[in-house]
This record gives sequence, structure tokens and C-alpha cells, in this order.
Amino acid sequence: MATHVAEEVVQALSPFFSRYRHRFDDIISGAVDPRDDDRRPHIRFDGRSLLEISNERWAHSQNDALGYFLWLSSTLAANGTLEPDADTISILALLLRYFEAFLVLMRADRGQPDASMNSGSRDGAARQGKTHGHCLG
Repeated sequence: MATHVAEEVVQALSPFFSRYRHRFDDIISGAVDPRDDDRRPHIRFDGRSLLEISNERWAHSQNDALGYFLWLSSTLAANGTLEPDADTISILALLLRYFEAFLVLMRADRGQPDASMNSGSRDGAARQGKTHGHCLG
């Protein structure tokens, strides 16, 4: 039962991320500074409409939530529980490129390797998601 619910979560969230893929693309291309939280991918949304909640001030630096989505999706796909459709595969690939670009930009900004990207940090979920996502091939 829990696996079925997890699969439904992935299938429900994929269209949301797809609708706002420009936010990921802007970070990947370098068109947007990843330190600008308002321009980063949002994770707060109206569950009925799958539209961003934009009338509230919110720090959108939620790589942990994005990482959990990538980890969950990748884990379900790798164990055969989820058969992702083309759009979900596209979103997972987009998230991988986003995390690669985001981490490179943030490391360059600091002028040093990103020591905070350990499994216990907020961005540790992003690292775990990246690790599992790469396993999809």
C-alpha cells in the first residue's frame, strides 16, 4: 500500500515540476543566480491546481525537497515499482542537471569544495537524490 501511495506522489508531482521547468533551466543555463531564492524552483504549491503559491514570501531554497523527490522517484523506478512515463523521465533528468549545475555554481561562488554537502546537511537529500538518479542510466 505504501509503495502505491509513493508512486501516486511521484505521478502527481511530475506535472508540477514540468510546468515550471523554466526555473530549473534558468539555473542550469546560468541565466539566474542560484542565490536568488525567488528565481529558484518552488516547492510550495496549491494541491488542487498544481500552481505555485506566489502570494506569500517564502525562501525557495528547498533543495532537500527536490532531492527527496528525485531519490523517491529513482528508488521506485530502480526497484521496478514505478514505470515512469516520458515526462517523469524528462523531469528526473532535469533534476539531475539542475543539481549538477547548482552545486558547481555554489562551489564556485564559495571558491572551495562544498563541504556542507554531506548526508546530514539540508542539501544531503539533493546529493542522495543525485546518487540514486544516476543509477537510472
